[in-house]
Amino acid sequence: MNKIKRAFILLCLFVGCKSTQNIESDFVKQGYTIVKVLDTRKVDGCQFLLSDDNNKRYEPTTLPDSVKVNGLKIGVKFNFVKGAVSVCMGGPLIRISEIVYLKK
Repeated sequence: MNKIKRAFILLCLFVGCKSTQNIESDFVKQGYTIVKVLDTRKVDGCQFLLSDDNNKRYEPTTLPDSVKVNGLKIGVKFNFVKGAVSVCMGGPLIRISEIVYLKK
């Protein structure tokens, strides 16, 4: 039921007449970090990274297939993974707890 409520709220936000920047601002107020998905599979050991507006990169431990699209803009809530390392070393490792879709 909670997912249905979330989907309805997101639908209302996307259908409404707010600009994308205002929508992003609303998500930031809710604790989301706005990031762009980067396909870095051509770099040894890397998969997909996330980059914020300040070009800070994050390496998610897992990422759903539905967001593995280069250039996709999403909002994420995450926690840093302490004491873990990766082959990619593209940025701090993060564990994503929530994702909202914004735009490409």
